[in-house]
Amino acid sequence: MKKRLYFIVILFSIVLLFILLLFRNSHSNIENKYSSSLSLKDSIEQYHEFINEAELNICDNNYSKALENYYKAFSFIKSPFPLDLYHVVLLNTYMNKNKDALKYSRNLVKLGVNLKFFNQKPLNKLKSDLSEWNKFIKDYNLLHKFYKDNINFKLKKQIVRLNISDQKNYCNIDINTGTIPLINIQDTVFEKCYNIIKKFGYPNHDLIGINIKNDTDIIDSPEIVIFRHYFQESYRNLNELSSLLLKEVYKGKLKPIHFMIWDEFKYEPYPHYGSEILNKTNKGYYIKNLKLNEKEINRYNNNRKKIFMYSYNDELKKLIFMQKFRKLKFKFPQYNTVISNDFPPYFKFKVFTKINLDDY
Repeated sequence: MKKRLYFIVILFSIVLLFILLLFRNSHSNIENKYSSSLSLKDSIEQYHEFINEAELNICDNNYSKALENYYKAFSFIKSPFPLDLYHVVLLNTYMNKNKDALKYSRNLVKLGVNLKFFNQKPLNKLKSDLSEWNKFIKDYNLLHKFYKDNINFKLKKQIVRLNISDQKNYCNIDINTGTIPLINIQDTVFEKCYNIIKKFGYPNHDLIGINIKNDTDIIDSPEIVIFRHYFQESYRNLNELSSLLLKEVYKGKLKPIHFMIWDEFKYEPYPHYGSEILNKTNKGYYIKNLKLNEKEINRYNNNRKKIFMYSYNDELKKLIFMQKFRKLKFKFPQYNTVISNDFPPYFKFKVFTKINLDDY
C-alpha cells in the first residue's frame, strides 16, 4: 500500500513538473515572439523603434503604453541599455507596481547599481513595500557578486585612463579658434581605443558595467570620449572608424544617438542628421535651424533611419520634455549643449532661433 502511494506521489510530481515546464516555455515564447525569426541587425532596429515609441508615450504622459512598448523592445535584445531598464523601474514605481519595479532593479544591480541608488526620490518609496523590498535585499548580495564576477574591471580602468589622457590633451583647446593641438598622445590614445573595439567590440554595459554619478544618476554617455574629439577635428580615416562604430550600433552595443553625434562632424558644415537641435545658454534656449523645410527634414530622417535613430521631430519633442519636466527624473539620450557663455564662436556659423519652452 505504501509503495503504491509512494508511486502515485512520484507520478503526480513528474506530471506537475512537466506542466510547469510547458507553461514556462510557452511564456518564454510569448515574450520572444517578435524576435524569433529576425536577424540580429533587424532585431536591434525593432528594439530602437519600440524604445522611441515608449519615450514618446512618456512625453504624452501615457505610462501604461510606455511600459507596453518597453517590454516589446526588450524582447528583441539580449541586454537592454541601462537607461531603458531604469525607465521601466521608474515607470513601475510611479504606477505603484513595486514588484515589477524591483524585478528590473535586479538587472541594474547586476550592472553596478548599489543600494544607495534607491535612496533617491521616487525610488525610495519602493522600500515601503516591505514584502517585496526584503526579497530584493535578500537577492542583492548574489546580484552584486554577479556584477563583480562578470565585469572586466581591468578594461574599465584602462578606458578611464585613456579618457583622462585624451581630456588632458583636449583641454589645450584654443578658445578663440576652437582648434585642438593634436599631439602624439592623441594618436597613441586613439590607436589603443580602436584596438579595444577590434578585440572586444564596443565596451558597453555588459563588458564594463554602467557609470553612476553621486550614487543617483545613471550617466548615459559614450564610454570612449576620444572618438568625439577625433571626429570633431576631422582627423584621418574617419570613414573607416564610422564603418567600425556603425557595426557596433547594428550589434546593439552602441547607441545610435552617440554614433550620430560623432558622425555628424564628418559632414560639417552641412548637417547630415540634423543633430545638436536644442542648445541652452545663459540667455535662454535656442533651436538650430528652426525653420527647416520639409525636404531638409526628410533628408535628415532618411539618414537617421539608416543608423536606427529616431526622427528629427521626435528628438526635439524629447529634448523639450526633458527641460520642462526635469523633476520626473526621465533621462532620454540627448545632445543638449549647456553653455555658460552668451554666444560661443560656433554660434556665428549656424542658424539658432531663441524659443520659449512654454510654447511647446
